[in-house]
Formats: sequence, structure tokens, C-alpha cells
Amino acid sequence: MAISTAAELGSTPNRGRRVSAIIALPDWLGRLAAKEVTLGLLVYTAVALLLRAPMFGEPTVNIDDQFYALVGQRMLDGATMYVDIWDRKGPLLYVLFAGIEAISRAPAFYQFVATLFAIAGALFVQGMARSLTDRRAALMAGIAYLALLQQFKGGTAQTPVFYNPLMLLAAWSVATRLPLLAAGRIDMRLVLGMTSAGLAIAIKQSAAIESAFFGVFILVALVKARAPLLRIVAICTGLLLVALLPYVIAALYYLHDGHFAQFWQATVESNFRRQYSDPNTHIIRACLAIGRISLLSVLVWFSLRNWQGDAQGRGIIRFYIGWIATAVAAIFIFPNIFDHYLLPLAGPFCILMANVFTKRGIGTVSFVAIIAIAMAASGSLNLAKRWRAHTASTAFTQYVAEETPTRKLLVWGMPSYLYSALDIPPPSVLAFPPHLYDAQESGAAGIDEVAEVHRILASHPQTLVVWTQLDRKGPRKENWKSITDYQSQCGKRKLFTLYEDVMPRSIMVYSQCGTRTPTAH
Repeated sequence: MAISTAAELGSTPNRGRRVSAIIALPDWLGRLAAKEVTLGLLVYTAVALLLRAPMFGEPTVNIDDQFYALVGQRMLDGATMYVDIWDRKGPLLYVLFAGIEAISRAPAFYQFVATLFAIAGALFVQGMARSLTDRRAALMAGIAYLALLQQFKGGTAQTPVFYNPLMLLAAWSVATRLPLLAAGRIDMRLVLGMTSAGLAIAIKQSAAIESAFFGVFILVALVKARAPLLRIVAICTGLLLVALLPYVIAALYYLHDGHFAQFWQATVESNFRRQYSDPNTHIIRACLAIGRISLLSVLVWFSLRNWQGDAQGRGIIRFYIGWIATAVAAIFIFPNIFDHYLLPLAGPFCILMANVFTKRGIGTVSFVAIIAIAMAASGSLNLAKRWRAHTASTAFTQYVAEETPTRKLLVWGMPSYLYSALDIPPPSVLAFPPHLYDAQESGAAGIDEVAEVHRILASHPQTLVVWTQLDRKGPRKENWKSITDYQSQCGKRKLFTLYEDVMPRSIMVYSQCGTRTPTAH
């Protein structure tokens, strides 16, 4: 029995009819999906805004993207990335943020741009899933993609939100050219795909692992096709050069500017100099990551176990399975594992599990479960907390501005957005606070962090903003001692609660530094 209108859903007292109405949800989605791409765009725009808009304008919601925005602003002000402000991520990420900041420096704007990329990713998922399932299920797969971005802490502007659509485009170019590869040839679509993969790598280097899988897959396909050796070498060399082109262009720019050593150290060497978290923490995080993808893995199994299709479809599925396996392996080889490291899995998982949504019972229950888990994990629809986060950051920013008339500020923890909001240059090239205090970052930047902290404090910052919940142990404990000693010279302090995603963070503002009569407020 199908009950498809809101009036019927609200009026029936029969619980069985309500359950039937929920089971009929895929039929409703199927009728909507008559105009697939256009409707997908409309649906994904509505869903993305519903899920993400409550966080628009919150500068503290994510420790990473507030820093990306700061870098973009500093580049517009004349700073050279990797030289005047340091980080290890790819150059295209910061070029992108510089472009965003050139239009608007409001946090809501870069969060809105990230939402556009999320919608693009959902459209790619829909189109790629369509080759394996029906229109209704493909549309639901795109919605699930948006939900998983929320679950994996991609509700604002984490890097995979930007490069996932590029990786999806690269995967699509391979998946739709399997017959051509079987004939030992390639075309411009594959060249476009590898160009897209290269752009993803230029945003974040970890995309190189998935891109390498695409390259190896193409190589194996050409070998199996018995293509001439010279053709194989020419094709693979050409595709490799295309994929590396964005990075090569960036490297040539820094070489011409006389800063290639800094570029190489930041984007390559530093990634191998990061220290691993302690074994217990690593194991716990790995187990949590496995738990978070276990349901998705089960749904992929259900989706594919009775899948019926032609040989080309089976080849596409094998390719996607290899892609997922590579992306999962990439997560566990990193020194640390965080929730947002799972974001690259959202696309391939949603594509492969799409067919389960055609099954009325388990498909609908699975779809609802994905949405519910994502909402519970992200907290984006916790409107009360979102309101507290907005008001808290506004009052906090205003207070720090009033307490820092000399514009000499040191942020020691989460809210690096303060430099942006108050238009104050960071006091160090290591402007991302964890690079100064995080034990796992010790030595990674090629800069003596202890000497750098001594230099900063010697300049007598007027205001010191400290995230009080940080670990004060490990190789950088001497920096903590320096900060603690400096706090005693501040005449005023005030405690604030800010919100990183849904987590409250205690931030102490020490002001009037240089005096020796601390006053609690």
C-alpha cells in the first residue's frame, strides 16, 4: 500500500500504514527522478543547504578550513605560501582559497563555495551510480553522499569536499572507457580524467594514492589488451605527465621565484617527517574508522550480491572495488587517522551501494539509517548549539579586538581565524597553531619550534589566546613552559567557550600582557 502525500501520512492512525508509507518513499523518489540531472541538481541543492547552511558563518566550526581562509587572505596581502606562511597541503588549495577570499572574506562564503563542490560531487555520484542501478536508486545515492560528507566531518570546507568531485571525474573517465582500454587505446576523456586527478593531487597530495591506482589499472588493461610496448610506454608516460602537470607548474613557479627548496620541503619532505601518534591512540582511531565504514561495507555487499548486469558492468564494479580498497588502504598508512580522512570514501561507497536502494525493505531502511547516523554525528541540525556557536564566536572576537589595540596577538590553539577577523598578521610563519605545540609535528616544518616560540614571545604579544584543553606533554613541552611563564605576565584573563563542530572548547584570553597582576573575570 502506497501513501504518498503529507496529508495521508499525518491522518492515518494505523501504524502499519505509516510504515507502508515509509517503504513507499523510493517510489516517490522514482517519480521525481524523471528528469534525472536537472532534478538531481535541485534535490541536491535543497539537501545540501538543509544539512550545511546551519553552520554557515561559524568561523570556529573547523580548525582546518579557518586556517585555509587565513592563508588565502595572507596571499592576497602579498605573502608567499610555504615561505611567509607554512603548511604542507597542495598549492591549488590555497590558490582556490585566495580566489574565494578575493570575493568575500566572510566565513559563510567559503562554506557556501564548499557546498557547491559538495553538490557537484553528488551529481557525479548520481551519474556514475546510474550505470549500475535505476534512476531512483542513483538519486538516493547522491543524497547519501551529501549525508556521508556530514558524518565524516566534511560539513564545511575540508579539502576532500573540494577534490572529491575531481577524483570522481577521474574515476568516471576510466570506468566509461573500459572497452577502449580493452582495445589497447585511450582517448581525450581519459586524458581529461588524469588531468582532473592531477588537480586533486595539487589540492591534497594524498589523492596521489588513488590516482596511482587509476594509472596502474590503465597500465594493466593495456598490457592485457596486448598493445604494442612502445604504445603502452607512450600512453602511460603521457598520462603521468598530465597528472603531474599542476604540481610541475607550481614547482616551476617557486623555482623561478627562488623558493623551490621551501616548496619541496613543505609539500614533499614534511609529509615524511611527521611523527606517528602513540600505538594505542593509532589502534583506537583505526578501530573507530573501521566501525564507521562497516555499515557501508555491508550495504555494498547487499547491493552487489544479486546484481545482474553485462560484462562491462562487472568490469566497472571490479574497478570501483579496487578504487575503494586503495582509498581505504591509504587511510591506514597515514601517521594519524581522523574522521575527515574518511571523506574520500564517500563517493565510491555510495556508487557501489546504490543498487541496494532498489530493494524496498532493506533499501529504504538503509537509506534512512545513513541519513540518521550522519545527522547524529554531524550536529549540523542541532540548531540550539549552532546558535550558541554563532553568538559565542561573535562575542569572543569582539572582546579580543578590544583587548588588542596594539594588534600584537598570539593564538595558541583552535581559533586561528582571529588573525583573519581582526586583520592582524600572524607573528610566525607557523601560523597554524598545532605546528608550534603538537608533538607529532616536531621538526616537520624544518623550523626550530622552540626557538620560534622564544622569538614570538620576545616580541611581547599584547594578547595571548590559549586553547586550555591541549596536551602539554611530549617533545614540545618546553614550548608550553614558555607559554605558561608568559601568561603570568598578563594582567587580565577571561574564559570563553567556543564550538569546534559540536564540541565545546575552553579558550582563555590573556590580555594586558607584560603586567604582573593577573585578574580573573
